[in-house]
Amino acid sequence: MMCFTHLTPLPLFSGVSLPSSRLHFTSFRTRMSSSSIDSAPPPPPGNGIVIGCGGTTVDFLATVDSYPKPDDKIRSTSLKVQGGGNAGNALTCAARLGLTCRLISKARIVVANDSQGKGILEELESDGVDTSFLVVSKEGNTPFTYVIVDKQTQTRTCIHTPGYPPMVPTDLPQSTMLSALDRASIAYFDVRLHETALVIAKEASRKKIPILVDAEKKRDGLDELLQLADYVVCTAKFPQAWTEVSSIPCALVSMLLRLPKLKFVIVTLGEEGCLMIQRASTETSESKETDIGSLVESLKQRSDSTATFPTCVSSETTKLKANGIGTLSGRLFLGTAEKIPPEELVDTTGAGDAFIGAVLYALCAGMPPEKMLPFATQVAACNCRALGARTGLPHRTDPRLVPFLDIKKWKLADPRTFHYLNQSQCIDLERMDDSKEYHETRKAMDVVGINSEEQEAIFRVVAAILHLGNIEFGKGKEADSSAPKDEKSNYHLKTAAELFMCDEQALEDSLCKRVIVTRDESITKWLDPETAALSRDALAKTVYSRLFDWIVNKINDSIGQDPDSKYLIGVLDIYGFESFKTNRCLSEDANKKTKFSSIGSRFKQQLVTLLETLSTTEPHYIRCVKPNNLLKPLIFENQNVLQQLRCGGVMEAIRISCAGFPTRKQFEEFLERFSVLAPEVSDNSSDDVAACKKLLEKVGLEGYQIGKTKVFLRAGQMADLDARRNEVLGRAATSIQRKFRSYLFRKNLMMLRKAAVNMQAVCRGQLSRHMFDGLRREAAVLEIQRDIRMHLARKSYKELYFAAVSIQSAIRGMASRDELRFQRQNKAAILIQSHCRKFLAQLHYQRLKKAAVTTQSAWRARLLRKRELFKLPRISLRNKWKSSPGDCS
Repeated sequence: MMCFTHLTPLPLFSGVSLPSSRLHFTSFRTRMSSSSIDSAPPPPPGNGIVIGCGGTTVDFLATVDSYPKPDDKIRSTSLKVQGGGNAGNALTCAARLGLTCRLISKARIVVANDSQGKGILEELESDGVDTSFLVVSKEGNTPFTYVIVDKQTQTRTCIHTPGYPPMVPTDLPQSTMLSALDRASIAYFDVRLHETALVIAKEASRKKIPILVDAEKKRDGLDELLQLADYVVCTAKFPQAWTEVSSIPCALVSMLLRLPKLKFVIVTLGEEGCLMIQRASTETSESKETDIGSLVESLKQRSDSTATFPTCVSSETTKLKANGIGTLSGRLFLGTAEKIPPEELVDTTGAGDAFIGAVLYALCAGMPPEKMLPFATQVAACNCRALGARTGLPHRTDPRLVPFLDIKKWKLADPRTFHYLNQSQCIDLERMDDSKEYHETRKAMDVVGINSEEQEAIFRVVAAILHLGNIEFGKGKEADSSAPKDEKSNYHLKTAAELFMCDEQALEDSLCKRVIVTRDESITKWLDPETAALSRDALAKTVYSRLFDWIVNKINDSIGQDPDSKYLIGVLDIYGFESFKTNRCLSEDANKKTKFSSIGSRFKQQLVTLLETLSTTEPHYIRCVKPNNLLKPLIFENQNVLQQLRCGGVMEAIRISCAGFPTRKQFEEFLERFSVLAPEVSDNSSDDVAACKKLLEKVGLEGYQIGKTKVFLRAGQMADLDARRNEVLGRAATSIQRKFRSYLFRKNLMMLRKAAVNMQAVCRGQLSRHMFDGLRREAAVLEIQRDIRMHLARKSYKELYFAAVSIQSAIRGMASRDELRFQRQNKAAILIQSHCRKFLAQLHYQRLKKAAVTTQSAWRARLLRKRELFKLPRISLRNKWKSSPGDCS
């Protein structure tokens, strides 16, 4: 049987007395295992109302094995249709985390009154986003985006088509805008609707509502919105593009210097995490300036590169210097991203929107940047495990978000604000990540059988102890009395009572009063503020001690401890304290004298019990050396190991042993080990002492001593004997191996020969059968081929025959039609020619007739003129001509 042996837990508080108290925790063990512990996540922020103005679209997501090349055709492996758009995605994420989200979408991005637009509305409403402020167009089409997800490179390509018709800012009534801004905690803009966004942003600024701007890339109206912004989250390419500065850290400093209202700016870096600069609320008096580039590199070295889940490291508030730009008082934060296994990474669409949705929640919940950045990167990583911008968005009940939301559930904050944690001034340790340790602790609890309800109870009790330590006391109304000092103390008192599941007034009375029980009566005595503080610390220590005992008993039960077992194997781990440079856990205030020392008494009592147990058992001591502080194999830190050996006394023991005869062996044991060096000595002598002397003389060893029962050897002599023994055994082993290998080889050869003969026979038979089957198949194939060829030839002949007949009939019909067409054309041509010739003949005749008449007229006119000249002498001649006009002579 194995049990988990333990020492009393190290005291959390030094110099604390344990006065008797009337507040009993007898039901603590029952409550630890009860099912009444509420393991649900904490309620969302009470006034977590977010108004967002920006784009909503329909996404058509297609997954392909690799992106197509030009003129290439490929098939998609999956297709999904869902709502998209920066504002729609970010507000959906915030709504799933528990915020009240109101969306205004207008201007260029239209949710049209079609099936896709209705689908967007229904999807947003199902996730809890208030769509009553959306301006819905009665006609047109909804904007949509084609998203091609490349599984090979794990990238995506987006092709966006804007909606129609566009809308103008006047479509949103003033009363609607004021109603949307009513009681809003923060306003978010993705700069898609810059005209409307600017109007809303100015009104939000006037109402003192913080503004967060998503600076994805340069857009119209972005500069005006940045001037009003309190917070900016941007992509990796934006800072340098907007500021025209060479490096991202310097560009962030430039943005904060240009935008005086800006409180912080975050740049998302994909798988490399994110970078954030937060402006200091007041200028630091520190004169030393720190180069921003060097500070980023130092944070990268401090971050745990082996962590698989998100972490965050930060600098102190200092003057951040960007060469050639200026200086800024603030803090730098470096957040790492979750290392998603390649087989789990599906799609990065909407990862930035998920990050912004988580930032909106963190701002409303009051998360510090150290928690906000890992929380936001965790939400983004969850979204990357599913196809699309919204499928993988987690709800607030998602187990992966438990470490971040538990802080709010137990009303915890920065550890520096808790009295029991800030005494050592050691909050952050190098290479120590609280989130990682929290995950590992949860896993370890699961392994040892502590269920989720019991885990919740454990952390509730630890949180209650932390709140208990923050209760401060002042003077009460009565003399020498005490009461919670202020409202802050009352808050922690109330919270501790809620976590302890007890009455608040009873808890206060147990801290401020002492009950003295006598034989006849009980006397209640007020405690002064100093004594009340001691009572508070004593109660916290007692609860913590009982919690520790409960955990140890739970572990012992889970590993199967049997109280009736006669045998016991105990493991006592006392490692670790010697490796502390400054052991704060063991450093106590010697000036404080306490009346009671219960923890020290219990520690002493357990040590006495432990020594009694060890005296009745057979203890075996195992010196464990921690090789490194990274908990990784094959890494040895020399100084760390050497320090452990020195603190454990190993180096001193070695020094003392080397000064004399460090090696001591019994005669029988010595002969049994080294008789191979001189076999004849041990065979011829029955006296072990004489045999040892002869053996040592034969091997030529000097400086040894023979005792009564042992052989004493000086430093190095044992190694010399072992070397000679190893040499003899090596030669013998070689000879044995040679003989044995020969035997094995001969045996294997015979087996191989027999197996080869059998295999050859089997193979030849199998080959013959294969050849016979081949011949049969060949004959069958030839017959099948002949029949097929005959069938194909007949089929081809018939096809050719019918084709020839069809072609011939078509050609003959075409020839007949051509002949008929030719005859018709010939007849028409003849008819046209006859008419044409007739027309030409008539035309020629008319022309000749006209020419003749003209000629005759001219001739007659000429003759008439001549006659006039000779009128008188030729009257007779004219009369003669008139009497016979046909005679021209």
